[in-house]
Amino acid sequence: MWVTAQVLAYNDPNLDVYEYAEACGVNTRTASGRPRSGHITAGLRGIPGVGYAQPGARDEE
Repeated sequence: MWVTAQVLAYNDPNLDVYEYAEACGVNTRTASGRPRSGHITAGLRGIPGVGYAQPGARDEE
């Protein structure tokens, strides 16, 4: 899920990664049942202030 989400989020800045994860069958809730656990975004490489990193890139470019 994270590999395809990385590609989709890089190409579409409007992608809701939580909605995509739920569509893939990944639980997006925290252990206490709260919505939007941080483990979804932790699996994606982002560049602060820019968006998501280029898929396959080793370093921030």
